[in-house]
Amino acid sequence: MSNFSHCTLLPCTLLPTEAEAWGLFEAMKFALANGMSFVMLESDCEVIVDTVNSHQVPQYEIGDIISNCKDLLSTYVSFVVNHVRRQTNKVVYSLARASLSHNNPNILYDVSDYLYSLIINEMA
Repeated sequence: MSNFSHCTLLPCTLLPTEAEAWGLFEAMKFALANGMSFVMLESDCEVIVDTVNSHQVPQYEIGDIISNCKDLLSTYVSFVVNHVRRQTNKVVYSLARASLSHNNPNILYDVSDYLYSLIINEMA
């Protein structure tokens, strides 16, 4: 398992579903750029997960982002997008809280022992 996370600050305000879709797309691009071949992506936004995994063509604000995600998923079949309940997604919550202390986009190559233990526990 690679031991890093990625944080990008956007110069605009997004709706929550737009931010989730954008984050999913950026995570896919990040995984590809770092040579990852078997990737499980998780989101607590059920609408985004269901739309990305469906055969529907989205017709709303985030349609282009979702279409880009679908294109990557069809090309890289070893990428999987799953829904996780927000209450049980401690890793994402902790990473989001940690990212608030950074002013610039960052890649954290050294994840704290606390976050690392959460990741390992979620994988078990």
